[in-house]
Amino acid sequence: MTKKKREIEPFALEGALLEELTPLHEKIAAFDAEIAKANSDIDVSETEGIEARWEFGRQLLRHRNGKKLPNGWLDAIKKHFDYRPRETQYRVKCAEKFADIKALRARTRDCRTWKKMCRQVLVDSNRSPTQPRPTIKELNAEIERLTQENEALRTQIERLKAGPKGEIEPASEQAPIESMKEDA
Repeated sequence: MTKKKREIEPFALEGALLEELTPLHEKIAAFDAEIAKANSDIDVSETEGIEARWEFGRQLLRHRNGKKLPNGWLDAIKKHFDYRPRETQYRVKCAEKFADIKALRARTRDCRTWKKMCRQVLVDSNRSPTQPRPTIKELNAEIERLTQENEALRTQIERLKAGPKGEIEPASEQAPIESMKEDA
């Protein structure tokens, strides 16, 4: 048995109620517009922040000797700007990775924040950003493979420890290595 939906009858907003609700509605609409603008400003400012960090890294690249900044520069940057060395390294990596502003902006559309840019693009990893993480099933299969390999190695070690008769000699009966060297 299905229940009938109760239809709500429309009502007319009239008089004092309409006068009370209209300014509230306008405040809510204005607030929504402010929030939308603030979100837009944040997006712009995040993009500008990423671009400024990229430019900072480009400036440092111009002064680099090989793969390193001149001696003392990381400490001087930390002291002057209060940046951690890792932050400075990320800026340099960003400048290395993106040859021009167009390439940077294309990637910024995906990342949108500096933190995401660092995490997804600039952090060193054995896994490429496009390579998916292994599934639980794949991880369990790898654990099983390693467990079997471990057991096989343990068996080999036990065979190597076994004496000539195939029995493992107790540790107390085994001759110390130094005394074996003297006999040789």
